[in-house]
Parts: sequence; C-alpha cells; structure tokens
Amino acid sequence: MSLPGAVIAGLAATFVFFVLTRLFTMNLMGMERYLGTMFTQRESPVLGFLLLFAWGVIFSLIYAGLWSIGIGWPGYRFGLLFGIIQWLVVGSLIGALPLVHAGIRAGVVPPPGAYMTRLLGPAAFLAGLSSHAIFGLAVAYFYQFFRTRYA
Repeated sequence: MSLPGAVIAGLAATFVFFVLTRLFTMNLMGMERYLGTMFTQRESPVLGFLLLFAWGVIFSLIYAGLWSIGIGWPGYRFGLLFGIIQWLVVGSLIGALPLVHAGIRAGVVPPPGAYMTRLLGPAAFLAGLSSHAIFGLAVAYFYQFFRTRYA
C-alpha cells in the first residue's frame, strides 16, 4: 500500500465529493456545517472542513488497505462498489447523529435523519449515493495514479 498515494487520493477525492455534494443538493447539505458542530454548540466551518477532509483520507486509507490485502483492486468497479457500500453504512448512521451530536442537541442544526432524508427529502438518498459512488471512483482513480509515483 502506498500511504502517500492514499492520502493524496483521499484529499483529491474529498474535494471532488465536496463540490459534487454541493451541486447535487443545491448547497443545502452542508456537511462541513454538520461536522463543524459535532463537538461544539457553535458553528465552526474550519473544523467542519478539517473533519470532512480527515474522513476522506481515512476512507481512502481503508480502500487502499483493502486493495493491498487483495480485496478488489483500485479500478472503477471496486471504487464504485466501495463508494456505494460506504454510503449505505454511513448514511444509515447519520440517523443516529442526535444521540452524539452537540450541535443537534443544542438546536444549532436540525437532525438530518437517516440518509439525510429528514432534512432534504427522499432525493437526498440518491444525492448521497451518487456523490459517495463518485468519491469511490475518484479514490480509485487518484490512488491508481499516485501510488506508482509514491511507492
């Protein structure tokens, strides 16, 4: 596994994910807002962006680790599959955010519901699925590109 390749892939794919999420939800989802109020009752966009990109790198490292032990390979099929699985797991866990989220409990941000559907309606599921699938594709592409340069 190429650690630098995975980190760079995670940062690049998270940027793609952020832009696409904003386009798909017409700027309503605001993941940095939810992440920025996770531990505090005040909005902190800087913390939100740092956490968003940190999670992107963590998931990229998970993808690269799976590929390095022979579970799939960094190609479009497994990138797409891992992105879809990631959304199905993470999206369902979003419904449990009110249990641990300081900003939701304080009323700073509304509870999003599973797959963000309470906040954005049923189309949120498809928006999240699409953006996470593209995140998986981007991780696979960027990792394939950078792992050979930083092997």
